[in-house]
Amino acid sequence: MKKTLLLVIAALLVPSVALAAKPAHSQKPPKPAPQVTYELKGTLSAYTAYNSVGPVNGTVTITVKDARPQGKALKGQVLTFAVDANTMVSLKNGLTTITDGDSGMIKVMAARHATAATLQGLSAKSVHDRGVKPIPMTTYTLDGTLSAYTAYNSAGPTNGMVTIVVKHARPHGKSLKGATLMFTIDGNTKVRLGHKLTTITDGDKGQIQVRAPKKIAPADLAATLQASPAKSVHDQGAPKHKH
Repeated sequence: MKKTLLLVIAALLVPSVALAAKPAHSQKPPKPAPQVTYELKGTLSAYTAYNSVGPVNGTVTITVKDARPQGKALKGQVLTFAVDANTMVSLKNGLTTITDGDSGMIKVMAARHATAATLQGLSAKSVHDRGVKPIPMTTYTLDGTLSAYTAYNSAGPTNGMVTIVVKHARPHGKSLKGATLMFTIDGNTKVRLGHKLTTITDGDKGQIQVRAPKKIAPADLAATLQASPAKSVHDQGAPKHKH
């Protein structure tokens, strides 16, 4: 009876031993982090084209103004990327090369939430040069008293001149009120004289218009405007005195 019981116990233990001896399954390698395309917009510089004959790749630098994703983390940073045989370089508006200061965009593939250092360790997927971003311009209108007028002479070696003591201005009237500004008169300046006037006389009321950048710091406004020729000069005649 005892012998039979021992045989039953031994039979029950055999599967456990077999299971224990079975080799463990090997673990699967972790999946690579999903890749995303980073789009970095800003100002390009320090461009060196990739040369298939040379021993090293090219490079390009961007001062980031906007980025997707991670715009806040990358905005304002200066990043440098390698340019290799797989980098697509596109030039817009008839450009032949990337020049310092051109507006552009760089795309690079990397894992989400990559650091700036990680991104710069990768080659650029593409570089797009959009050229120099145009500066928004506007027309400044200055009303006041004209003087020191010299007409433009197409046969002469120099342009003409006109001076205005500003009484009103738009835009930026407060910054320019009371200022004495001198403007060049060239072949593109339109000069208009009031009724029966034959020339601009010192003390005449008048208006000068000039094209200049829309955003100018108040401290630089007068100097910036005087650096451009007058778009138009309108003499309205001598001021009327009240009796």
